[in-house]
Amino acid sequence: MNEVALRALLNSLLTCSALFDGQMPNLAEFKVFEYEGGGIRMKTLHWNGSFASSQIHISDTIEGANLQMVVSGEKIELGGQVTVKIRGGYLDHCPVAGDTSAVRIVIEKRLCSSTFFVYRIKDRLYAIGWNNFMASHIISLDGNVIEHGTTSVKGKENFGVNQTKGTFVYKDGSTCREVTVGSLSSSWESRSCDGEKITLVPNETSGWHHVQYLQTVHDCELNRTIPRDELKNVYARFLYRPPPPKARRRGLLTERGKVLVGLSAGFLGVVLIAFVASAPFWYKWSPWGGAWRRGKKPVPNTDLQSPSEDLPRDSYGNVDCNLRMRKPQHETPKVLDLKDSFKDEDLGLLLPQTIFGGATYRHVAKLSHGRMSVVHKYRMNDEAFVAIKLIVVRDEMEMERAKQEVALLEFFRDCRKAHPKDYEDWHLVGAGDWGHYPNLYFYVMPLYERSIQDVLNDLPNAKYGQKLNVCYQMLQGILELQRLGYAHGDLKPANYMQKKLDEIKLYIVGFGFVQKFGAKRPAGCGTLEYMSLPALRGQEVSMVDDMQSWFHCCVVVLTGEFAYSRPTPDETEGLVELYLKAQTEDVPQFPSKDGEIIAKLRALIWDKPPGNTIDMAAVSKTLDEFRVKFEFKYTDPWWDSLPVEKPSSTKSRKQAETTQKSKKP
Repeated sequence: MNEVALRALLNSLLTCSALFDGQMPNLAEFKVFEYEGGGIRMKTLHWNGSFASSQIHISDTIEGANLQMVVSGEKIELGGQVTVKIRGGYLDHCPVAGDTSAVRIVIEKRLCSSTFFVYRIKDRLYAIGWNNFMASHIISLDGNVIEHGTTSVKGKENFGVNQTKGTFVYKDGSTCREVTVGSLSSSWESRSCDGEKITLVPNETSGWHHVQYLQTVHDCELNRTIPRDELKNVYARFLYRPPPPKARRRGLLTERGKVLVGLSAGFLGVVLIAFVASAPFWYKWSPWGGAWRRGKKPVPNTDLQSPSEDLPRDSYGNVDCNLRMRKPQHETPKVLDLKDSFKDEDLGLLLPQTIFGGATYRHVAKLSHGRMSVVHKYRMNDEAFVAIKLIVVRDEMEMERAKQEVALLEFFRDCRKAHPKDYEDWHLVGAGDWGHYPNLYFYVMPLYERSIQDVLNDLPNAKYGQKLNVCYQMLQGILELQRLGYAHGDLKPANYMQKKLDEIKLYIVGFGFVQKFGAKRPAGCGTLEYMSLPALRGQEVSMVDDMQSWFHCCVVVLTGEFAYSRPTPDETEGLVELYLKAQTEDVPQFPSKDGEIIAKLRALIWDKPPGNTIDMAAVSKTLDEFRVKFEFKYTDPWWDSLPVEKPSSTKSRKQAETTQKSKKP
């Protein structure tokens, strides 16, 4: 959490009457323990408002951290988990313990797992499984496993902890639930939170409180600039300092006071005479005097900027700092030259024949279209060809959605630039230039030759290993999105593209529905045929979304059919409910070679709740087993011969979009 957000949190908590019983505080001190820049930092906002930051040493390379603070006298001890990257780029949680100078992983790394979340509560580390069937562990601070078992509580990464009571809290819907930790042999039954408030004694500091715990229990009204997902990193303590008593008046002035008043008056007189004498020079030559002559108030250059009151949010109100645009100079709308335009028959709108942006783009041909967008081929600076996606925007809300798509594409590109070794083999489309007209938003991307939708008719005749290779190639971009913490939200064969016809790699395009993991959304956003169960139900965004859509794509690639009987309604009303019902039915029977792979993938991917609930290592292992069985390599071409003519993406996409694409409300 940055300093600006931390100061906003300070003001919000000091005015939250729900937290305190009796006297409200007027001072607070914060400590933040968070992952930043590849390590762990402790940030402190002191009583006097000064801000400090220091490094907490850890010898291992980590990808994240979630630490809890325990106060022992004047000493602060830490514990919890760090996230480490293992083979294949997957992430595991490792229990750690230490203090504000250093923490260490207390078990062997091979015992770390993504199936539990670790919390330090008092003098124990509790590795809580993310569902009722996953193993939980109680570990001592020196790494000895005290107990194994299961709990009735599902582990999460945002529990609020009360070290005094030995409890943690979480939200079940809108209800606060509290659990007392103990032996795994006993039942960890949750109960309603008791709502206990903080009582302050004047001039005495309170104990340290986990802000995630306070917010979960009391629901304070927080400033919009405060990232809610970072409250788990913050601890606070409060103080009420009464105002000093007013001094009693004892006469007018003492003799010493009279002398001081006389000296002050004499000094002010000398200053006034000097000011009057220098007034003509000041008026003529001083820059402040020049501002006076021009009738303007001088503004000194302080190099200070007022922090923004609002963090970027997506169209459903979810805070996402990565939505901040990186090229504000493109915000000015362009004017459409009617003489240099053409009509797009699918949209029924005039589009620019020539676009002037970071380069000059001249129209060549149409490539494809969707419900509210089209992709056209343009020539850049009379040289290379590019594809430009043009999005219809009818109001300010649709404009914001279009800007969000571009902002995230820029964020993904920046991540790749910042970590080239981690993202060396990139599978996500990039936005090279962008801008907007009053009713259109556009961005420029590389020109791709064909999509998987273009080759679906040929795949039934392909070798089985070639089909499985397509599934593997489609998975790679999803893995990159998972590492960035996002779900594409609209994966389908038409959104997997080849840059060149002889290139094995597939790129993901069409990021109009991309959202951060944990974001809220309404039901039915995306293409219904390939939509995940959580998306059809309107549940929170997670890795499950793209993996279930990928499963649909794989079944279509392998068999030429969907994994369920698609509804054929006469009207568009109630489509989301119809598709949800259809997808919860049993998967149809396929031939043995298809049924084996489909059954294994379904067991790994289907019927999973939202969250980090799919074992990606097991998915990759399953593909590897079938790669060996069907004797192919991931570097092999997944086609027998290249087409003589380039495919018509427009025609193939029209055939693909047989189902109404759900609207964003």
